[in-house]
Order: sequence, then structure tokens, then C-alpha cells
Amino acid sequence: YLTASVDAPPTIDGNVDEGCWSKSERGDNFTELYSASKSVKEQTSFCILYDEENLYFAVECQESDMGKLVKTRTEDDGDVFEDDSFEIFITPGNSTATYYHFAVNALGTQYDAEKFDRHWNCDWEAKSACYKERWTAEVKIPFSSLEAASHDGNIWRFNIARTRHVGNGVE
Repeated sequence: YLTASVDAPPTIDGNVDEGCWSKSERGDNFTELYSASKSVKEQTSFCILYDEENLYFAVECQESDMGKLVKTRTEDDGDVFEDDSFEIFITPGNSTATYYHFAVNALGTQYDAEKFDRHWNCDWEAKSACYKERWTAEVKIPFSSLEAASHDGNIWRFNIARTRHVGNGVE
């Protein structure tokens, strides 16, 4: 997915309808984790922006039954992925030696780790917002925390995943 550079970054408040997000290509068409041919019932989409200092993500999670969202985790670096949440995995550059893991639940509670080390901490920001048929979040991750810098033409690896609790199961 292509990212777009911005001069005026988004305000990290959970509102993904700001005009700057229209500069980025939108990623969507999420599928089941173990069955790439099976689409999920409630879609997720995301956009990525950057400036000289930060990487920005906007995530929109469609949800037809907002009353059943699981949002109980309030402690940062707790198991927020046990709630309705999304996760971002980032590998800067072409190296696969390390990756960074970020997760945010529908309350805006944050989790970060370097590989499996949840004691690693990043000075990042995330806010969520809940609406009638969706919940959204914005994320700001400083390049300095990833020991990387932004340069036009850099190729990074990333993965975005969503956990949705439905009935007695997980999607």
C-alpha cells in the first residue's frame, strides 16, 4: 500500500474523517486469518500517512452491533487484543531482524512490544472513537522510537489485523 507524506498531520483524536486521510490509498478487503479466501463479516479499512518525524495510521472498523463490542482492558501493555481491537506489526526497511507490535482496543487502550518483549515502550499515541455502526482509531508512531527515519522510496513491511468478538467466537 502506498503511503502519503503530509505537511499538516492529523490531530490524534480518533476522528478518521479529517481531510488529510484522503491523501493516502485506503487498504481494505480483510479476510479470515486462516482462510484468505473467506471475507470477514464486518470490514476494516486503514490509511497510512507520514511526515519527517512520525508515521500515522487511521483504522476504521465497521460494526453492525456496537452494543456487543468487547472493551474491558484499560491497562496499557495489557492484553488489549483480547478485546475488540486491531494490531499493527511494523518491520522498518528490508531487515527482518526485528519487528514492532502495536495494538489498540475500542477504548483506546494501547499495547506495544518489540517482538515479544512487552517491556519495550514506545512514546506513541492512539485514540479511539465509537459511533453508531463503526469504531475508529488514529495512531501516531515516532520514527525515532523505531530507530528509523522516513525517506521517500523506503519500503517497510507491515501487517494490520483486527480482532472482532462475535457471539461465542472470534473473527
